[in-house]
Amino acid sequence: MKLFVKLGKHFLMSVLIVGVSLSYVYANQNGLKKQDSLMGERWNFRGFGTLGYAQTDKYNDTFFRRDISQDAVRVADDPFLLDSRIGLQVTGELSDHWEVVLQTVLKQKIDTELSDYINIAFARYTNTANWQLTLGRQPFDLFLMSENRNVGYSYDWIRPPVEFYGALPSDSFDGIKISKTWGGFEHDWYWHASVGKMDEGFQLSVPTDTNSFPQELGPISEIRGVESTKIEPIYTTGVTWTSNNWQLHGGVSWLEIEQQLDFANDFSLLVNLFSGLWPDLVNISDQLLGKNQIRHFGLGAKWESGPWKLQSEVSHVDSDRASYQGQRGYFSLSRRYDEWLGYAVLGYANDGSSIEYQAVSELDLPSDPLIQAVLFATQYEIDNRLAALKQNQTSLTLGVRWDFASEKAVKVQCENYWFEGGSNALIDRVNGNYLKDQSQAWCSFAFDWVF
Repeated sequence: MKLFVKLGKHFLMSVLIVGVSLSYVYANQNGLKKQDSLMGERWNFRGFGTLGYAQTDKYNDTFFRRDISQDAVRVADDPFLLDSRIGLQVTGELSDHWEVVLQTVLKQKIDTELSDYINIAFARYTNTANWQLTLGRQPFDLFLMSENRNVGYSYDWIRPPVEFYGALPSDSFDGIKISKTWGGFEHDWYWHASVGKMDEGFQLSVPTDTNSFPQELGPISEIRGVESTKIEPIYTTGVTWTSNNWQLHGGVSWLEIEQQLDFANDFSLLVNLFSGLWPDLVNISDQLLGKNQIRHFGLGAKWESGPWKLQSEVSHVDSDRASYQGQRGYFSLSRRYDEWLGYAVLGYANDGSSIEYQAVSELDLPSDPLIQAVLFATQYEIDNRLAALKQNQTSLTLGVRWDFASEKAVKVQCENYWFEGGSNALIDRVNGNYLKDQSQAWCSFAFDWVF
């Protein structure tokens, strides 16, 4: 049985490595380009791949991942899984006004179904006045990298800055979007408004502190449940201005979230049993399990001139309950030297999620040791859940990219993270590390290509 479990854990890594390797060989042998047509002049077939390796197994008490849709333990066991992925995209022009786009991406995600590998699937109508109507699964237009987060070759770094993009479990939604483009020779404008929904799995980094966990309940292992979030509706609007050197973007989104947390049933039972002894449990339950309204405001800027490139995004998230909120951003500067490019990235995330409640130690409790142990364990779990919601960290990334051939690049980067105590949202820090300030570093390698 253990052998089968071990084989299962490594199966996805094997599929990824074989898949990206075969796609690279196929692209080389067939020389596929944008203008090549496999199904007629109105159809385009494109693909992209990343074969990556990261030091995810460097620490035995810290688990690195690029976003919350990944399984922290699986990624730590298989360092190839963090960034490796392969994708295929088909674009078809059905008429002068209608086109369809289908994109599939194979990458490491938790609790995946077949539909989860379909990243984009939409139909788009464009009239003669440059108005567009898009129906189906499509990218969010909230960010500079809304359409290319999975295409490693399209950006300088190995992965998008995790402080800004890591808390997003998906880069697409199911819905309808209206957009308009206009402009002249020197600049272009793009405006959009959309409504839709998303249902996505994710994983909270619930930490373990064996020193403070009540021993009356016996030993405890790491808790990493598969959660899911239903976001409906999602209202989004934004505008983008593009000139020869600049791209500026601003967007606003309002969404309602209903999280399906793995401990919800047990916690609701505790509320029913012990809210008389601990009245704050009712409010805590509402904060963690109730429907939540979130407002997201984002700005982005990109500038290119000669060998220099600058890119930055910032966001402010306002939430009605203890959830994803606060400020996030990054600043990237790069310079090209022929086929070589060096880059530096500063990342920042600040999340003030909190719940005010009376501590269990301050309550007038019965002398029954079991009741006391359960309530202290409940408070411990609440504190861990709050830490799992917070992403308070800064980072510095230094890297180099080598474009050694057409549409192929190799990247190497090292990044240092400074974590604040009491936060554990993306980088999973266990055994009490999440309670303290900490500095840790990882290095990564990636081979990106498109075909």
